[in-house]
Amino acid sequence: MNSLSELGSLVGLSEPVLPPESLSLKRADGGHLHAQRWSRAGPPVLLLHGGGQSSQTWTLCAMLLKDDYQCVAVDLRGHGDSDWADDYSIQAHVEDIGRAMTQLGWSRTHLVGMSLGGVVAAHYVLSNKKPAAKSLALVDIAPDVSFSDISKLREFMGADTVTQGVDALVAEARRLGAHQSDAELHYRYASLTLRTKSGAWRWKRDERKRVDYAHILNHIELLREKASSFHCPCLIARGGRSRVLSDQAATEFADLCPRASVVTIERAGHSVQEDNPIRLTHELRRFWKELDE
Repeated sequence: MNSLSELGSLVGLSEPVLPPESLSLKRADGGHLHAQRWSRAGPPVLLLHGGGQSSQTWTLCAMLLKDDYQCVAVDLRGHGDSDWADDYSIQAHVEDIGRAMTQLGWSRTHLVGMSLGGVVAAHYVLSNKKPAAKSLALVDIAPDVSFSDISKLREFMGADTVTQGVDALVAEARRLGAHQSDAELHYRYASLTLRTKSGAWRWKRDERKRVDYAHILNHIELLREKASSFHCPCLIARGGRSRVLSDQAATEFADLCPRASVVTIERAGHSVQEDNPIRLTHELRRFWKELDE
């Protein structure tokens, strides 16, 4: 059994899972943006990952959606297999997403973004750029987040454990309380790491300079001021165990938006798409159903 089929079996898929199509898209600055296309049929869905992650964080969700939706997951600039850049501003990411959808030939799409990807998706909607967003789903992100509560994760992602390879990362994640199966953890960390020509392991992302958290947090809080401008339907999906986004913060933001609702995904922390992909995709399908009819 290949690794994708093994992962698929964890979410109830009995048929063999074929690997996604690898796409190379062009950024405005001439750089390369990598994406994975899981299917070509159905309404378009663009999936954006969180900071330090990659498009492969959406693998389980894409497997569950691909028979009915045209799913494309993007590596944000500086992440995964996308080229590094000098500019990692939210606006630069927004420009990338607009160009990506244009190259895919989409006129409208469902946008789904987790954490950093949610900030990018939200600001894309606010930019009123074309192609337009048919809907917006924010996964565990909204104003008044508390990233101080994931200090252990930051330490883990910045630790030297990565130099010891994937098995060491899986063991450390397990020590810190990760509940996913070994197959899921191996897949996650294999997708997030790279072995260099010298044999050393490193994270597969640009670490030349520190992440500008102040810039990102400022753009998260800007969403509160611009909440009335979210005219497309919005869904805020928070993890039931998340200490990053509280139910109160999610509900208060949804109340400010013209067409927003909140769902809580039980048995999920901040990375909802990895912790409980079955429930998340169920809620996304329910959210999109009326919009696509």
